[in-house]
Amino acid sequence: MNKHETLDYRKAGVDIDKGDRFVDIIKTLVKQAGLPECGDTIGGFAGLYRLNSKCTGVPYLVACTDGVGTKLKIAFEMNRHDTIGIDLVAMSINDLLVTGAEPLFFLDYLATSKLDPDIHSEVIKGIIEGCRQSHCALLGGETAEMPGIYASGEYDLAGFAVGLVSSNNLLGSSRVNIGDRLLGIPSSGLHSNGYSLVRKVFENRKKFPLDKPILTMNIPLGNILLEPTRIYFKEIQQLLSLPGLKALAHITGGGITENLPRIIPDSCGTEIVKNGWPVHPIFSAIQNEGNISSSEMFRTFNMGIGLIAIIDPLMFDNLKSRLETSGSECYDIGVVTKNPGISYSVSKRSFPVAKTKHGKKYRIAIFGSGRGSNMSSICNAIDAGKLDAQIGCVISNNSRAFILERAKARQIPSYHISSFTHPDTLDQRILEILSTHSIDLICLAGYMKKIPSRIIQAYPKRILNIHPALLPAFGGAGMYGQRVHQAVIESGAKFSGASVHIVDEQYDQGEIIAQDILPVAADDSPDSLAEKILRIEHDLYWRAIANHLKLLEKESNPT
Repeated sequence: MNKHETLDYRKAGVDIDKGDRFVDIIKTLVKQAGLPECGDTIGGFAGLYRLNSKCTGVPYLVACTDGVGTKLKIAFEMNRHDTIGIDLVAMSINDLLVTGAEPLFFLDYLATSKLDPDIHSEVIKGIIEGCRQSHCALLGGETAEMPGIYASGEYDLAGFAVGLVSSNNLLGSSRVNIGDRLLGIPSSGLHSNGYSLVRKVFENRKKFPLDKPILTMNIPLGNILLEPTRIYFKEIQQLLSLPGLKALAHITGGGITENLPRIIPDSCGTEIVKNGWPVHPIFSAIQNEGNISSSEMFRTFNMGIGLIAIIDPLMFDNLKSRLETSGSECYDIGVVTKNPGISYSVSKRSFPVAKTKHGKKYRIAIFGSGRGSNMSSICNAIDAGKLDAQIGCVISNNSRAFILERAKARQIPSYHISSFTHPDTLDQRILEILSTHSIDLICLAGYMKKIPSRIIQAYPKRILNIHPALLPAFGGAGMYGQRVHQAVIESGAKFSGASVHIVDEQYDQGEIIAQDILPVAADDSPDSLAEKILRIEHDLYWRAIANHLKLLEKESNPT
């Protein structure tokens, strides 16, 4: 620096005038979203809030603080800043709500290298939207320019929420008893946790561009990663409207494994049915691409459940019905037990029934080479109203396959199509049949032939297979029938099971969308293991189909 050169704050990197203009912008935005309890103090030294307490017991102020973490890195890379403020509010407000408190007001702190009114106004708009969803006031905040601390174009966020709860309404572990039921309410996706791991998994931009969809997801990866954290104000108000709610857990950093014990007495534990709810495919994509263990996934991510309510068993059905009537999905995911700690089971599954918004039932083609017992289980689920679909046709490469007899007994159109009946036109004939019956989804049920590439290309992500073992360990060419069970036993594996996956060009390499496991007994033979696994296949397959159809419906009707 020239010793005769004069310095001011702007030359040092901080533009006070621009900061003042930004405050004027914020004043206008906040005034539009203000509440009558707030004083007109934006731009002053502190915010004022007029407290009108209606508490019937001892009033407690509740305070929370949090940030957004490295999810911000995705926002910077995509240059999209309109939702990150919702995340900021949600991370504190959800922590506040689970105490039973009413949100009162929120304050934010935004620090950056250089103020950009266009970008940072978008951030503030998101914060205001989060406050609107939370029914709380944006009372004030702080914006700091710190060149040299933050990289150019980047910023950091922190938030602070204050609420009020009566001692009569305070939720927590002191109310929880053995036998209480666990109600899970879905997340909107990853929320704002685990992004250091997520970014590591998807760091290869050539393989995972943020502006392109991945796997079965018809939405750009960046949009999925920036999906804002769900704020549970409405759902918690519904739960509080009836007796029976005992405690709530916000499933944030640490996942179910770390957060649920915070509201469970030391003398109790919980059993979670971990496949008792639909899971967004982003979680399986992260797990598969990163080769991450199931236990690590459950202690890092919310795994599709953002809020868990612990409810008196006598009031469980009433409260579950109240949520469903108000339009909120929720799932029976477990119970409070006498055994301390958290245990995960897969003894039940509760995938959602797939129903279309437009009133048309999805039409399924079943491909099979044998008895067709899986087809029967799918038909039974349809008959019971558990799966909102129709079997459009059955195709077999084996003229003697009993699945053809099962189809005829149900008056389902059935076809024997093989390389012997159509040596040169096999692909074309199958596609003609599928088109004739307006097929939406193909389900392989013991089909002992590789699906031709032409059909896979015609039905991308719409061909499912159920494999009688745990993938990817026991899959590939030749791994079928008794061979796969013999391989499991010879390997000394302690567990086996069934896997439902999307069919692609490689044997058993497609995305796994559902699995169930069972222990391998010391005296199991390939026959006994096959029999046990077939029983879980019959329940797993139709539920996985229902879940997949629901995802397809969501992708085709994003609004």
